[in-house]
Amino acid sequence: MHPVTRNLRKLSSISTVQQSIPIYCKRHPPAHPAFLKTPKFQKNNQQVDRKIRVLVDMDGVIADFEKSLIQIYQNECPNLPVLPCYLRRGLFIDKQYDEYFFQDWPEAGEKLRTIMKREHFFKNLPPIPEAVNKIHCLLDNPGYDVSICTSPLTHNVFCTSEKLEWLDKFFGNRFHRKVIMTNDKTLVNADFLLDDKEHIEGAIENPSFEHILVRQQHNQHVTSTDKKNILESWNGLDDLLENLISEKFGEKAV
Repeated sequence: MHPVTRNLRKLSSISTVQQSIPIYCKRHPPAHPAFLKTPKFQKNNQQVDRKIRVLVDMDGVIADFEKSLIQIYQNECPNLPVLPCYLRRGLFIDKQYDEYFFQDWPEAGEKLRTIMKREHFFKNLPPIPEAVNKIHCLLDNPGYDVSICTSPLTHNVFCTSEKLEWLDKFFGNRFHRKVIMTNDKTLVNADFLLDDKEHIEGAIENPSFEHILVRQQHNQHVTSTDKKNILESWNGLDDLLENLISEKFGEKAV
């Protein structure tokens, strides 16, 4: 192959990869970047500034776990059933497939579990572009202290390291030393937790953070009557955080 042709193909390939990665660019920020002010607090009659601590889950929040899982499932087993979107309930999709399909297709739920245990599954999860962009906005904002707080899949020995690789791919070193992997998020001290799980349960009955439920297909049945804080769209995060900060610190803010 001619060297020029080879180089052009290489450049084209690089360009395609770059276009597929929705990395936030300061020259082209999202339509509604976050520019919330940090509340000021009184301590010993002196004003003290502190950052708002925000925890961000990964799977189903910034990484499209279920979309990737179902795509692989359908590609490899086109004869197995797929649960209609309107019936999806709960975080554990494999258990729901067992419940619905076990009598006629007992292998359906097991196939999902097999995929989730594979090497490279978590590493290759597609990003949720609007979520990745908004988290970059929060990281840019000096008023926020943002950390990743995610639960590793204990049955996948590659999960933890691949989650770190995924973060490095889409955030570089912006979460260096700011990644918390735990199966009990209630133990983590923060102001807010962005998570798609309906109920955050653990050793602490009343954790320090306010849970903001990130809307996903599997929690579509949850309404504002069931859950106070629901993030329906990432463009609404700014207003939601501003209102919650006012509620949480209103009496202390000066």
